[in-house]
Amino acid sequence: IEIKYELIQMDSGEVISRGTTRGFAQYDVTGSEITNEDTRKSMTKIATKNAIQLMTSRIQSSISR
Repeated sequence: IEIKYELIQMDSGEVISRGTTRGFAQYDVTGSEITNEDTRKSMTKIATKNAIQLMTSRIQSSISR
C-alpha cells in the first residue's frame, strides 16, 4: 500500500508536510498466488494501518521542527 499525502495549513495555504509512505504485510502461501479473499483483505488492512502509522509519525515530526 502506498499513501501520498500533503498537509496544508488552512488559513495560509502553506504546505506543512508532504510525502509518501508505504505499508507492507507478509503472508505464507503454498502456491504463488493468494487464493483466499479474506487473507487478501486482511493483508490490505494491515499494510494500510502500517502506512498510516508511518505517515502520522512523519507529520508529527515535521510539525515539531
